[in-house]
Amino acid sequence: MRLLGGEFEAGSVAGGGFAVVVGVPLVQAEPGVLRRVPGAGVSRLPRLASGAAGLVAVGALLLVGLRLAYVPQPSPEAEYVPDVRLGMSWDRVVSLVGVDSPLAHAAAGGRMPAPDPVARCVMPYRSTIDGSGWIELVRYCFINNQLTDIDRFKVSSR
Repeated sequence: MRLLGGEFEAGSVAGGGFAVVVGVPLVQAEPGVLRRVPGAGVSRLPRLASGAAGLVAVGALLLVGLRLAYVPQPSPEAEYVPDVRLGMSWDRVVSLVGVDSPLAHAAAGGRMPAPDPVARCVMPYRSTIDGSGWIELVRYCFINNQLTDIDRFKVSSR
């Protein structure tokens, strides 16, 4: 307050309570002399830049989260894929049947034969249940990026 030529008074009042009285002059204390007020004249650019950077970071995290949460499933028409043949590449098979699904692995739960120890396998999710309550799971196994084994087995949906 002294820098602005004002007054400040604080204290208790009769009857209980507290009072703060501040007086700031509306005119300059000395004509032609400017006083620097701490914090005044600070550019808004750094605050705007940090706010924009924060929004970009939140947007990037949102996109990463959506990408990790969204896993496209094959359409019901793609449940039977006759075009998958031994010798096809990993990328080609995954583009036809879908990505590996932890849900399919959980449904299989040890009911499938063990794959070749050096094989890399994918088991896509399948949502069709036959009339007797069974889900057919298919496991595609690859060695050196080449499809070497297709295993089909059924698990109960109950």
